[in-house]
Amino acid sequence: MNVVLFLAGAAVLTWGIVAQRNAGVAAREAAALSVANRELRVRAEVDLKNERAHFESMLEELPAGVVIINPAGKITFANTSAERLLVTKKRDLKTTPLSRFTVDFALAKQVAEAFRGTQVVKEIKVKKPQEMILRAWIRPVLRDGKVYEAVAVLEDVTRLRRLEDMRRELVSSFSHELRTPIASNQATLEALLDMGGDSDPEVRRRFLNNLRTQTEHLSNLVTEMLQLTRLESGASIAELEPNDAAAMAADALDAVAVLAESKGIRLEQSLAAVATVKADRRLFIQALINLLDNAIKYTDAGGLVSMTVAVKGKRALFTITDTGRGIPKDALPNIFDRFYRVDKHRSRDAGGIGLGLAITKHIVEAHNGKLTVDSVLHEGTTFAISLRLV
Repeated sequence: MNVVLFLAGAAVLTWGIVAQRNAGVAAREAAALSVANRELRVRAEVDLKNERAHFESMLEELPAGVVIINPAGKITFANTSAERLLVTKKRDLKTTPLSRFTVDFALAKQVAEAFRGTQVVKEIKVKKPQEMILRAWIRPVLRDGKVYEAVAVLEDVTRLRRLEDMRRELVSSFSHELRTPIASNQATLEALLDMGGDSDPEVRRRFLNNLRTQTEHLSNLVTEMLQLTRLESGASIAELEPNDAAAMAADALDAVAVLAESKGIRLEQSLAAVATVKADRRLFIQALINLLDNAIKYTDAGGLVSMTVAVKGKRALFTITDTGRGIPKDALPNIFDRFYRVDKHRSRDAGGIGLGLAITKHIVEAHNGKLTVDSVLHEGTTFAISLRLV
């Protein structure tokens, strides 16, 4: 009996020791597990923070604006491009609802569509503080089947849309310019065919002269259009070389002397200034001829066209002045546009195509020069080209 009691007591004592030892081990393991969990949580938070910073740094490099919006309409992230497009500062982005920005309610309305689960692609026209066309791509971000956020990618397509408008306008204008001489040539040819071989030689000669005039107009139109295209692409400019400013002006005056004499217009010059400029000689002389030709065409008989070359500081100044009809003030901003004419009827009578001033503008810009115009209606016009001296 005593033996049984002894063995039972020993078993209880052994169990207590083992249990105490197991409890200590469990406590130590629990503490170690807690530390490991805390380290994992900290490491995960650091990794998440680093990953977010990396993600945001990549978004910062995008040329398009990126905006993340929460269901309350508040912006939770926006890159620098978005800051520029929304015309605000980053510190204001997270405190101001999207609907308060310069895109008015247009963008906020599209974001609301995204929160209803719809992907939106839309162009938004902005008028204030500056006119812009924004292409907005907005997509809902789902979590557990619900829209958690909306991501908006904004792109400024203003220049692209303006270029498309210019292309359409160019095609329309070019087609219109081609229509008149083609129709005239067609009518002349039909008249000649109807006359047959027994027609009056003088009448036939008049028709043939008209055919030649309209064909020359077509040729000039195509030639100038091709040249303008090459200038815009930068393909027509050779390497700029030092040239004597007065000599180039003199060559341009010689080229228009016959035209001026035929119209009874006096040419004057003041080319005493000694100035050397870097220029593509052929193209720059053409620019001067275009301005002189324009002045002669729109100056009545007995009028005066003058050219001067002067030195103003570190620049050479080429000035062409006429005593012609002048240009209305509201037309001045448009006179360098392709196919623009102040008076379309009188321009056609004078043989104008509407490309000469546009070509001149591109030639001057290719020389890193400045082209200005000043005009008083019924008194005359002054064009000035400024080039840096060598």
